[in-house]
Amino acid sequence: MTTGFRGRRVCAHTAATTKRKVTNNKVLLRMRGSIYDALMRKVLLAFIAGFLATIIFHQIALQCFHLAGMTPRAAWSMQPTKPFGVPSVISLSFWGGVWGIIMILIIDRVRGAAYWIWAIVFGAIAPTLVAAFVVAPLKHQPMPHTAKMVAIGLTVNGVWGLGTALFYKLFARK
Repeated sequence: MTTGFRGRRVCAHTAATTKRKVTNNKVLLRMRGSIYDALMRKVLLAFIAGFLATIIFHQIALQCFHLAGMTPRAAWSMQPTKPFGVPSVISLSFWGGVWGIIMILIIDRVRGAAYWIWAIVFGAIAPTLVAAFVVAPLKHQPMPHTAKMVAIGLTVNGVWGLGTALFYKLFARK
């Protein structure tokens, strides 16, 4: 007989088995920790990439459409948003970061030119659909009702997707 877990008397076989389980659990916890750390790093970098891509890529594309007279909305709006009074561009950038997490988690395993294509397609379609069918009704705004409005949304958000993918690739290099 030998002393096992919590000072209990157990046979030698049970003590060895318990010791192996504890060692295996420590290894699993270390593995889980590294997987968790890698996932959290990916999420953080994706958020930062999406946030910055909104301020830079999305807003530059929007400003180009504004200067061309295609949209009345200018870029980098400091108009306060409800309910917290955060400037519109910062609120939009926050949501760009959230969308960046979603997009990167979906497309990160894609390689080559397909990565960039998926980034543009995802960026163009997913946020545009949510803006049209979820956000606009919640804010009591009109849904995009002309081809021009749809094209602007798809283009601006597609450019955002490309920018997010680019920033993420730059940041994720080791």
